[in-house]
Amino acid sequence: MNGLPPPLKDEIARKTYDALAFLCTGLDHGKLTKDQFSTGMDVVFLITAGLVPSDVIDAVTESQSTLAGHKTVERRSFVNRDMIMTFKRVAGEPKVTVTQWLAGVNHNETTREFLTSAEAAHFMKTVGDRLSRKGFSEL
Repeated sequence: MNGLPPPLKDEIARKTYDALAFLCTGLDHGKLTKDQFSTGMDVVFLITAGLVPSDVIDAVTESQSTLAGHKTVERRSFVNRDMIMTFKRVAGEPKVTVTQWLAGVNHNETTREFLTSAEAAHFMKTVGDRLSRKGFSEL
């Protein structure tokens, strides 16, 4: 090690990969919508095109193509002193998975089935509102 910082081109490439990982993870975990992911990818491409090696731009372009067919996952998590409750729903599907952790241990996981995806969305909203009124904090 020579004590010099890495070349700027290498640092920009590294930060580009960090941004790709952040965006893809956010989409996969339901923290970003498809539109937010797409906008983020466009910004990464516009900022880095011409500044990073072509293999990095290829990775950006490939990551953008993963959006096709990707299903949006909605997650809501609530916590109080002893319990964490997480609700997960895939857009368009008529079911909600409810996971409860008690003292940090996965205590219970159930899937609630509904007649329509709108009913599943309504369930997540009303239960979330009810938990908030009971003193749970939404993460």
